[in-house]
Amino acid sequence: MPAPGTAPSLMEIIKEKLRLNGPLTVAEYMHIVSTNPTEGYYMKKDIISQTGDFITSPEISQLFGEILAIWFYAETQKMGSGKPLQLVELGPGNGTLLVDFLRVINRLGYKPEDLSLHLVEISETMQILQAQRLCITHKATNIESPYYYEGQTISGIKVYWYNDLKKVPNNFSWYMAHEFFDVLPVHKFEKTEDGWRELLIDMDENGKLYYRISGKETQSSKVLIRPPLDAGDRTELEISARSLGIARQLAQRVDQYGGLVLIADYGHEGEKGDTFRAFHKHKVVNPLENPGECDLTADVDFSQLRIAASKTPGDENYAIVAGPVKQKDFLERLQAKARLQVLMDNAKTEEEKEKIKSAYEMLVDPKKMGERFKFLAFYPSTMGPILEKFPPLGFFGDKFAFTMSSLPPVELEVEVVDDSMEEDATDMIPADRFTLPARADAVVELWRAKLAEGVLSPAHFQDHWRVTVPRIYSPQPNRTCLDWSFDEELAQKLLIQPLEQFVSGGSDASQAPMPRRSTLCGRVFKQGEPAYSCRECGMDNTCVLCVECFKVSAHRHHKYKMGQSGGGGCCDCGDTEAWKRDPFCELHTAPENDEQESQSSISADVVERMKILASVCFSYCFRLLTLDHAPGLPNELRLKDGERDLLQILDQPDCYCTVMYNDETHTFEQAIATLTRVLKANHRDAVELVSLIDREGRALVKCNSFQICDKLKTDIEA
Repeated sequence: MPAPGTAPSLMEIIKEKLRLNGPLTVAEYMHIVSTNPTEGYYMKKDIISQTGDFITSPEISQLFGEILAIWFYAETQKMGSGKPLQLVELGPGNGTLLVDFLRVINRLGYKPEDLSLHLVEISETMQILQAQRLCITHKATNIESPYYYEGQTISGIKVYWYNDLKKVPNNFSWYMAHEFFDVLPVHKFEKTEDGWRELLIDMDENGKLYYRISGKETQSSKVLIRPPLDAGDRTELEISARSLGIARQLAQRVDQYGGLVLIADYGHEGEKGDTFRAFHKHKVVNPLENPGECDLTADVDFSQLRIAASKTPGDENYAIVAGPVKQKDFLERLQAKARLQVLMDNAKTEEEKEKIKSAYEMLVDPKKMGERFKFLAFYPSTMGPILEKFPPLGFFGDKFAFTMSSLPPVELEVEVVDDSMEEDATDMIPADRFTLPARADAVVELWRAKLAEGVLSPAHFQDHWRVTVPRIYSPQPNRTCLDWSFDEELAQKLLIQPLEQFVSGGSDASQAPMPRRSTLCGRVFKQGEPAYSCRECGMDNTCVLCVECFKVSAHRHHKYKMGQSGGGGCCDCGDTEAWKRDPFCELHTAPENDEQESQSSISADVVERMKILASVCFSYCFRLLTLDHAPGLPNELRLKDGERDLLQILDQPDCYCTVMYNDETHTFEQAIATLTRVLKANHRDAVELVSLIDREGRALVKCNSFQICDKLKTDIEA
């Protein structure tokens, strides 16, 4: 017992609990040691530093926080403006990460009224350190308030402190959890001949703490040990119920209210089972000795966080999960090396340079933090189609560039390119390739004539596409000419109908006889269009019907679910692989004849033209998808002596465009000044365009005729 008038030590508190209640779970032990109001480890000062028990990535280098801020900003651009924004950090430590974050965010157009900081922190001691680092004013609030402290940064940003994530307002937010999950309590289990048994902490007759296996199932093993958490062949298992609950809560928040979650921590992907340990003065020590003086931690099992955040039966809100990915890969994919070079270039002494380089190596060295530290991201479930087109940065080897005056210089290169695809083999180019008829029906006549002569080549089709595609799918003038538009009516008239007429023999394709009605619907859903899934008959919930098919299908009498399409998917009516039964509606009935009989009703000439068109289209798409970057124009579009007046396509408006690329030479300011001078753009528009060039790697500056785009290229390079 403690001496009269003195507070009991943490070891005495733990021993008293053991005497009264019996063995503790590892989770209970961790909770007491970390959060005891008077003696808990995280209630004390100076635990995160070079002289404390551990050090975190933000304390090592400012580069870490800056890159994370840019990642959040870049990914938010896929969703919209991201304003107003709540910046939420779980377990903010000394506040260093937020300081680096704010330094970047303040330069990305976020004003104090657009941004608020929400810090989830249970330690009043740590909260005071954070306030001293972030705020110029700081005060406690009344007991009825959801936050227990509030403050304001020097730039006027409001800051709020909470002791529970549930109290943070439900709004569009960036959630950061850096080295947060690794300190949450874990239950430890071992597989025995009798099944999974929990590891407990008990006290021997000498008062020394030790581990022992529970003789029977505990409440924790009954609740937590179940598929898929017990998957694999591990004989030891660590599960943090608290971590699973918080991960689930974060996923539901971003799905319901919008935002992003980025988790960064020491961890693994489900292959480890015994990682519980303690740190004191940066060294591993026995976690059962000197409680309250050591940092207790367990590696994060990212496979469990993924399960908690992902969709489960009956859940309406869940997240799309990216990762985990190693810290080395994540930072380097976000151009950490380029940022490192800028910091070293700005260093005043060799000693400073060496310190910066050493800190960077600490972050990315596989033997240090580079591989043991991992990143995991949560996105709203509605972002599926967007992420398929634009994968999460840093997680899939994406090249990424972003620049401000204190960040890597913008890469700039100018090139005039054709908007469409070119044929590589110049000997395949007909002599009249640049003298296409102006009318769509005349184009069909040209194709038929060339087919009859036996000289029809892919270039004849591509000449037509080269002129028409930029008119159908092109950027429309909106300051930076970057608002892409698609004219569906024009696409039917100039692109689809000529191809249909060519296949059908020159007549209106709508009048061409069809062997029978198609058995497949294949309707492509527009955004917001209703889609119906049958819970009884669908192979999974991605098998859906359009409203026309649903109304005349057997599924309207089944248990069905109506949803709203995000756009891009298609109706699965008639697809026998999508349905357990009743795959056809009344509009798309099962075929009565076999495929051979169906094909026999199509003439050999039509079949031949279909083969030609299919070959040309697939070749065109393949070449477009595999097109390598090359400076200047393709060979077949370069002008030869005396040809300028003959190439009528050069005068076609909106057929060529000037594109700016990155070249790792010009600075952000130089690029803005050049665009302001050449395009006569205002400063704000120039900044937006240069930011896009740096973020995406390139951007369209102008769409017009060859002469105008070529002159613009010359002016920019001058």
